[in-house]
Parts: sequence; structure tokens; C-alpha cells
Amino acid sequence: ADPRAAMARRSMKPPLAAALLLQVWAPYAAGDCFENDTDYKAPENRANVTYQGVEMPFGIFVLDWDSAQLFDNVAKILIEEKLGVNTNFSGKASTTWPGFFAIGRCRQWDNSTHPECGPPEDFPLEHHILLEAWSSSMTYDHDWFGANHPQDQQEKCGEFSFPGFEGHFVRTSTMERALHTSGEHLNIHSYYNSSWNQPAKFFNTRVSEIPTDRLKPCAFENRLHNPGFMLPIAQRYNLIGSAAFDADGKAVCDSGGYWWFSPACRHKASTCVPYITGGDGWELQNAV
Repeated sequence: ADPRAAMARRSMKPPLAAALLLQVWAPYAAGDCFENDTDYKAPENRANVTYQGVEMPFGIFVLDWDSAQLFDNVAKILIEEKLGVNTNFSGKASTTWPGFFAIGRCRQWDNSTHPECGPPEDFPLEHHILLEAWSSSMTYDHDWFGANHPQDQQEKCGEFSFPGFEGHFVRTSTMERALHTSGEHLNIHSYYNSSWNQPAKFFNTRVSEIPTDRLKPCAFENRLHNPGFMLPIAQRYNLIGSAAFDADGKAVCDSGGYWWFSPACRHKASTCVPYITGGDGWELQNAV
């Protein structure tokens, strides 16, 4: 499950969340929500949008976690039934940046290195809106479009009314064991400096004990390959062209192809603290 979606859900009281979901899904499954309203647009009276002479439905790019899908469905209902525009879910991704490339009219929107974005006459825009986009992925990509494809730079339409948070968490029992044993505060990143401390001894699992058949390989498109996430880190710590980062600022995994080892524990994996995430590598750049 997406931890960001879980946090968004926890910000709502369960009865309210359940009632809101039922209000959106139940009527929509049984029939249109606004069919009794005077300004209701019936399906036969809805029109497509036209872009560069190509007629198509209005495309909502879906982000694959619960709260985003809730907004997507609300938007689809309103656009179709109130505005009278045919709407579809034009694509889906488990994180923000592919959707950002999609609404920027890129052919390979799920490829962060070569998204194949081009001039308007080459490729019609099929994805038109992205809801609940997380800003950690947007700043670099928005600036990149402004510099390289200004005609397709996305327009920021505003923010939703609630904040979302994502971060790293360590079990209380693990933190207390480290604190009482050696005075190390595992909720502070400086205590993971292997020159001063040995944080791995407080985590019972080693990299060698984790079955790789449960992991996605490094070759899978993820944030390790995205210079927008990794290049600033490699530059900050002067690691460009090292064993950990290549000349383009992409992270280099181990020979097995499943783990990226930090320079501090690259030669002795048992001193590493395993970090596992999901999607395309949520929070991976911050872990690195």
C-alpha cells in the first residue's frame, strides 16, 4: 500500500471516509449522480475535446492510491454530468512524475530518462489533468519542461485543502533498544553515520537474508535512474563517476542487480541497514 495514501486516509475519521466513499461510488455505480438536476448533461448530449484537430475524451491521468482515485472519480462525474464533456481515465501510475510527463505530452511518460516529449504536431495530447500530484516530484520536472518544452509546460491549478506527509519511520522498540544500549537516537539521521556508530546492529535483518524474488530489480524503472532525484545527491557528496553513481548521476546497484549500497557500507554489506520501499521508489532519494 502507498504510505502517502495511508496517511491521507488517517487524516479522516473512518466513519466520514466510509460515508464519503459510499456517496461517490454507490450512486455512480447505479446511475448518474446529477440526473435530476436542471443542468445535468445526459450521455447523448456530451461532447469530446479537440486537440490539434484530433477529437478525444478529456483524459484524467490516475495516480494509483485511494485518495487520488477518489478525487479522480469526483472529477469525472462533475466534468461529464455538469460540463457535458466525455471523460476517461487515460493512464495510471503509482507515483507523480509519470503523470507529470503524461500531461506534458510525452510518448514514453513512464521512462524518466527518455520520455520522448516532442513538438505539438508529432503527438496528440491524450492526458489532460493530474490530481493530487505530490510536489516533491514536480519542481524539477516543471522547470525541465520550461527549459526544454515550454509549449507543453504544465499549468499548476492550485492545491487541495489538506496537507499530505511522507517520511521514514523506525519502530519504537528498535529506537528504545538503541537508546538504552548505546545512547544512539535512530530517529536522527546523523546517528546512521558508520564512522561514528554501528546502527545495523539494532536491525535484525541483513541484506543477504532478504529473498530477491520478493524485490523489483534495479533495472526496473525507478528513482535510482532519475537524474532529477539522484543527480543533486551525487553532486552534493561529490560522487559523480564513483562506484555508487555513474557519470550521469544515476545510482549504480550491486552486481546482483537488486540493492544500491551506500559508499560507507559498499564493501561490507552486513553493516548496511536494509531499506525497502514501493512504487517507483517512494522517498528513495531521501534515504540515499
